[in-house]
Amino acid sequence: MDYESGITEHLDVIDLCSILTDGRRALLASFPNARYPYVYPRDVWAAVRLFSEVALIDLPSSERVFTLLREVAAFIAFVQREDGHWGQRYEVSGDDKSIYRQEDNVAHGGAALATYLLTENGPLGREVPDWEELLERVLRGAQYALKNYYRPEIHLFYSTTSVHESAMEKGYSLWVNFAYLQLLYLMAELDKVNGHKEEWTRFFKTGIPSGRTCSGSSITTSGLSAG
Repeated sequence: MDYESGITEHLDVIDLCSILTDGRRALLASFPNARYPYVYPRDVWAAVRLFSEVALIDLPSSERVFTLLREVAAFIAFVQREDGHWGQRYEVSGDDKSIYRQEDNVAHGGAALATYLLTENGPLGREVPDWEELLERVLRGAQYALKNYYRPEIHLFYSTTSVHESAMEKGYSLWVNFAYLQLLYLMAELDKVNGHKEEWTRFFKTGIPSGRTCSGSSITTSGLSAG
């Protein structure tokens, strides 16, 4: 099987596991009539990373992949709560059906939107009609996480559950903190593309104190730099 055939096979499965409504694609964790007919932001983020990579390659399927990227990003934007929160899982209708807190989902939702924006407006050089709205959603999610999960005295994000569906890893897990580190890196890239707008500059300057993160990277007033 060649590379294109392999990608197409995966995309066909994704089509079978998703439902398109009003331009928004609900990418489910299973087939619609199977055990998990819900959209999980964590799963969507994994798919978005694949979509972004393939969309930037010159393949027959690249345009199809980009369409999927735009549609799943639209769903993730649609289900975000007004205060910036993303939950564990959602119905196709967009109703929140979370049964666990899983604080990493705010990072995954923001990362999915940021990756979409960087892919379309960056290497592809396309105009994003709802650019400003999606930027605001990314920022709002990060602000929610800082307010509710971040512990400035130790520069870490706290969680009750993340990878597992229980409190067996309650505390400052690597998974959750690297999820937020990824979001912050993507936001720093967006900030560069967007011309360092005042609200974003203020976020990086006052939202997270300068200091060491769990990865050994430094968060500075101008964004993120390797430490």
